[in-house]
Amino acid sequence: MEVKSVSDEGFKSSIANSVSAVSAEETDDLVESLWKLWRIWRRLSNPVRQGEITLEQYWLLKRLNHRGPLTVGELATGLDITPSSVTIATKRLEKAGMVERRRLKGDERVVEVELTSAGKHIMEEWTKKQRRALTNLLKPLSPEEKGTLGELLRKVIPIE
Repeated sequence: MEVKSVSDEGFKSSIANSVSAVSAEETDDLVESLWKLWRIWRRLSNPVRQGEITLEQYWLLKRLNHRGPLTVGELATGLDITPSSVTIATKRLEKAGMVERRRLKGDERVVEVELTSAGKHIMEEWTKKQRRALTNLLKPLSPEEKGTLGELLRKVIPIE
């Protein structure tokens, strides 16, 4: 049996290739696991997935919740949908008591939309539900594992 000599460079290259191959596979597994966690969390807590509201209405409410009162045109532009779609969605949300629609005094052609106190309450409840669902998904982790996960996430998620 002949023993072949491996140069230092060949050895380093071989190790680097096997490490990067393992690393790529591990990264793929991690990415897949994160996607799976996100899908499970969304299924458990997203009001659209729960059948409580349409996707368009959800994003409209979220935008109003974060930005405050907006005109139909501003909502359409921000959500990349037509003004008529915003009008239909906001009329339905108004019937449900989640938003208030009113014409601007200076230009009655323009309709401004604002969350009602009931709409704000619903948004708060959805946020609480999402936090509870994620908290429940993290329950199997020990306090140390949660700390480590927090440290790792802070490395990859930019601080706002």
